[in-house]
This record gives sequence, structure tokens and C-alpha cells, in this order.
Amino acid sequence: MDKSAYIVAAYIRLSNDDGDFNDIKAESESVSNQRTLIKKYIKENTELCNSQYLEFIDDGYSGLNFDRPQFKKMMECAKEGSIDCIVVKDLSRFGRNHIEAGNYLEYIFPFLGIRFISINDNFDSKYAESAANIEIGFKNIMHEYYSINMGKNIKAAKEIMHKKGLYMCTYPPYGYKRSKENKYKIEIDEDSAKIVRKIFNMRISGMTYTEIAKRLNQENIPSPKVHLNMKVYNEFKNSFWNLGNVSSIVKNEVYIGNMVYHKSENIKAARGIKSVRCTPIVKENTHEAIIEKEIFYCANSIRKKSYKKRSSIVKHYLFSGKLKCKVCSHNYAVKTGKTIYYFCKSRRYLSDLECFEKYIKEDDIIRCVLDEFNKLVEKNEIKRKILNSAKKNKTDHKKIITSTEAKVERLKTKKFDLFEKYAAQTLTSEEYTKRNAEFDERIQKFENELARLRQDYKKYDHDSSSLFDEYKNIKNIDRETIDKLIDIIIVDSEGNLEIKWKF
Repeated sequence: MDKSAYIVAAYIRLSNDDGDFNDIKAESESVSNQRTLIKKYIKENTELCNSQYLEFIDDGYSGLNFDRPQFKKMMECAKEGSIDCIVVKDLSRFGRNHIEAGNYLEYIFPFLGIRFISINDNFDSKYAESAANIEIGFKNIMHEYYSINMGKNIKAAKEIMHKKGLYMCTYPPYGYKRSKENKYKIEIDEDSAKIVRKIFNMRISGMTYTEIAKRLNQENIPSPKVHLNMKVYNEFKNSFWNLGNVSSIVKNEVYIGNMVYHKSENIKAARGIKSVRCTPIVKENTHEAIIEKEIFYCANSIRKKSYKKRSSIVKHYLFSGKLKCKVCSHNYAVKTGKTIYYFCKSRRYLSDLECFEKYIKEDDIIRCVLDEFNKLVEKNEIKRKILNSAKKNKTDHKKIITSTEAKVERLKTKKFDLFEKYAAQTLTSEEYTKRNAEFDERIQKFENELARLRQDYKKYDHDSSSLFDEYKNIKNIDRETIDKLIDIIIVDSEGNLEIKWKF
């Protein structure tokens, strides 16, 4: 990338709640329309027409939070100085959470020197005035209100479609294709259905999931991901069969003609959105089956016999989830015993991959981490980085406090307005009592949150300096230390480790 050139990033987002229940296309029309509009705008803008163009697309992600893969990637580029300007179709594509969106527009982008343009809102941060910012804030509130209410309507509509046994996912399951007559119905795709039958036949013959995956890879049969990319996007993306995609096929009731809905549900958690398992809803005989029920249940009974039930307690080793293969992008697995090793298991399924084939001792990784960390300490870089990171975290924390204080004040104002309506006899006693209690509950919730936030805020100055003192002469590390210091460790084909620190 030529960093001397002015670089413009187009950010495009489409939520599942924004489309007409995910009609299958090479790309949704909404994504195509956003791209066309942004490119046209850049081409016609004399300041941007000669810029270098980048594109980040989050297709199927909600605008109520910013936990989106391509958005995160774009922000990484922005922090590295690889982006000068971000262009969106409108503010709702950027985000529907007015507080977080406001933080980006008012603080983060100006701090990073990023110009932000929202085409349909006629907003350009380079020429923005205070009045424009007020309008932007109001629009963000309206987008958030719209998104929450639309989510409720979509949920109700989906429940109705569940009862009808309609298929609503973006893409049909492997072995099927979407009906041309009815986009909510699926029918057998014979090219991939014969592979599904082959998998079940191998399974009931006694083969393990890993053995099946190896056989399919040896026979150069495209994996479900490759098959999907070829069918939908008409492009090849390298992927292979593994234990995961084979077992998911064997366990999926869609192959005996059943639709299974509501396997999980997204709920609000302390940090963003959390997915929780639900009791699934099964609608039988909604489409033509690929596998007979006897074969399906036979294949799944083999699974129950051949695998021991795993403990519900998940043990996290020192580097669980922290080691990632640079070649195949999969996380490293753990091999336990007297000595703990980490290894990339992708070569189990496809021997041609150039992933590092040897086991890496946990002790060797610890030594590498300590050596690299102590080098930073010697160069006096570590203190500066930790203090800068802490300063940023403190600023972000202060914004959250200010935002929460504003919420409390708004609720108190609404509570007072409620009393005035009651005093003016426009509300009955029962209505006033009920709604007043609701306001009291919400105010108390935010005030408790404020107390916790203010307490945490006091710790920043102490924690930032003590964090350096704690780790400047580090000799041993535990999981807590690793989580505080390390984001990810990349392992290349030669076994070299590249540590991505959190500071």
C-alpha cells in the first residue's frame, strides 16, 4: 500500500434485520447499492477522486454495537495511519448506537486525524459546524430507536415463519439449493447431496469424523465453504474438510427433512451482545430429505458410543486461544501430559498445508514471551506504551461516566414531567404509580452503575504505574498476566512466533 497517497475507506454494513429475510444473491442489493453510491461520490469529489480506495463490508451485522470484524479491521488500519478518510452511505450504516457513534465522530476520528463523510446526511467532518453535529446526534438517536423497534417486529415475523416451516437463513445448507419458485423453500442440490450421502455412509461404516475429513480432502472434494463461494461469489477461497464441518453435517436434522429453529439467541450482556443456547424448535417434514431417518439416527448413535462425554468444566491452559497459525488462520490445539504442547491440527486433514508441523512446548513459548517483554523493558518502550494505553482507557472510561450521568438526568427530567401530568390530572393514580416505579427502578440501576464506574475510574492512575512496576522485572507468567499483556501470538510455517501485545 502506497502510504504517500490519500487513502479513502468505504465502510458498508447490512444487518439481517435490514433485508427482506436474506434473499440469496451474490451480494445483497443493499451492499451493491452502498458500494455504487460511495464510488460515485468519490469519483465526483475533486478532493477524493485520485485517492487510493479501500473497502470494508460487514454483511449481516447489527448496527447496535461495533463488535463487527470488518469495522475492527478498518479501525486497526486507521490506528496504523493507513486511512485518511472514511465514507459511508448514511449514519445508520455506520452504527445505530448514538452514544458509541457519537464517540467515534466527536473524539476518536478527530484524535486519529480521520475525515468522516456520511453522504446521504450531507455530513463531512472537514467542514462540519456545531449545528451539523447537533443534527448528527439527533439522527443517531432516531436510528437507535428505529433499530430497537424494528428488531422486535422482525422477531415476531420470524416466529410466524418458523411455524410455517420456512427457510430463512442467508444461504441454503450444504446439499440443498434455494427454490426458484419460493425463496423460503429449499430443494435438493444433487451435486453436493451425493457428498452428504457419502459422508453418512462412511460414518455408519465406522469411520471417525477425522478419517472422513481426510478421505474427502484426499479425493479433492470441495468443502462446504469452497462450494458456497463457487456457487454464490463465483470465486475460489481455500478451505478444507475437518472434524467440525463433517460432524455438523452428521448432526443436522435438515438432512431428514426437518427445520430446526431458535438454536441460540442474542442477548445484551455487560460487554456487547452474548449468544446463549436455547431449546430448539423443530418443524418436521418441511422439505425433501437427503438421508433416511434410520441412517441418520444410526450415524448419530455411533457418535454417542465412540465419544466420551466431555466435562462441562472447560480448562484454560496458559496459551489457549492465544496461538494462531499464520498459514491456515486456525487456533492452535493443546496436547496435555507431563509436558504441555501446542500444535496446528489442520495438517491432520490436509497434509499439503504448509502449517508448522512440529509440536511447540509451552515452556518454549513462555521463554519467548519473557525474552520479548524484557527487551521492551530494556528499551524503556514498555512504560510509555502502558501509560499511553492507560491514558486512553481513562479517557474512554470518563466518556462512559459522562454518558451514564446524562442518562440519569434525562430519566429524572422525565420523572418530573410525569408528576406534572399527574398533578394536571392527565394521568390516573394507577398509571402514575406504575410509571413512576419504572422510572425509579431505571434511575437506581444507572446510579448503581455510576457508583461502580466512578470507583473504577479512581484506580486508573494507580493501576497504570503499578502495572509497569508489577511487570518490569517479570520472571514467571500466569494466565491472568497473559490476558492483560497479549492479544494474539502468530506462528508462521517455520515455527517463528510474532507476539501482538495489547498495549
